[in-house]
Amino acid sequence: PGPPPPTPDIHSALAVQLSQTLEALERVRLTVRRRVRRRAAVLIPIGAGLGAAACWGLHALYADRITWVDLALMAGYGGFFGLLAARLPLAGAYGRLYKAEVLPKLAANFGDLHYRRPIPSDLGRLGSMRLFRAFREVQALDELYGDYRGLSLSLRQMRLRGRRGKDRDEFYSGLLVEVALASDRPGETLVIDDAGPFGNLVDELTAGRLQRVGLEDPMFERGYQVYGSDQVMSRVLLTPDVMERLQALRSNDATPRPVLYARDSVLWLLAPRLGRYRLFDPPGYLQPAASTEILLGLHHDIAAALEVVDSVIDLDAATARSARRRRR
Repeated sequence: PGPPPPTPDIHSALAVQLSQTLEALERVRLTVRRRVRRRAAVLIPIGAGLGAAACWGLHALYADRITWVDLALMAGYGGFFGLLAARLPLAGAYGRLYKAEVLPKLAANFGDLHYRRPIPSDLGRLGSMRLFRAFREVQALDELYGDYRGLSLSLRQMRLRGRRGKDRDEFYSGLLVEVALASDRPGETLVIDDAGPFGNLVDELTAGRLQRVGLEDPMFERGYQVYGSDQVMSRVLLTPDVMERLQALRSNDATPRPVLYARDSVLWLLAPRLGRYRLFDPPGYLQPAASTEILLGLHHDIAAALEVVDSVIDLDAATARSARRRRR
């Protein structure tokens, strides 16, 4: 279950907290709307003209008879692309500005948390550990970071693309949680989804310093492969309760399994979910900056993302005890 719906009191508090920011954003929004209209008045006719010219040229090249329907369709397509060229750059810049101004203030309501656009280079090491091996493309979109319940936290929203079947790609959104554990667990533990006999053999041959860790839970081992630099420490981390909680983080059977990597006192967990829906989406430039629905939605998004963080914290008993004393 997600977090409870925000009450009117929450909206009132957010409106007061963000009043000056939203007023400034509204002025920017109105400026963007005017600029889009001016650009569209120029680019739509240019696009329509180019589309009609392309249609005329193709028919002349292949000696086909041109009709007014053909010209109208190509002119319509050209005008549409002209509209996109007028809108997308300005709308994208406004959306990024909205998030940069509003999300840090909303995040601060949940602790000493901050918002930024992620640093892509941070994902290289995790990729080398095969945390993203189920996906063809991985992109970090947003990041909340700071202190949460007394723990150092980074929470990144990911856009993932993986192959399902022979010719069809599936898009996923996901959360990558990085949290500093309260207890120091020397060594490394990698828990990745089972890749079948051939894929698992490749993993074992390329595991390097990590060795296959056998567990006493056949159901868990049917879905996962576990590797570690220290067999004992990996088993200490992966208690029956932890294995059950990890499997419970999977949103449905159509999504890839959550995977994790632990090194010394830091744990990373990737929890994908099916669909194109993204958290932290700003309003468009046609919506008022102070939209009640958008503000409450962003507040709800942060709360829902931190519920996943709470589940990750609960994977380690010592960390859960420490965080329980600092619960928000």
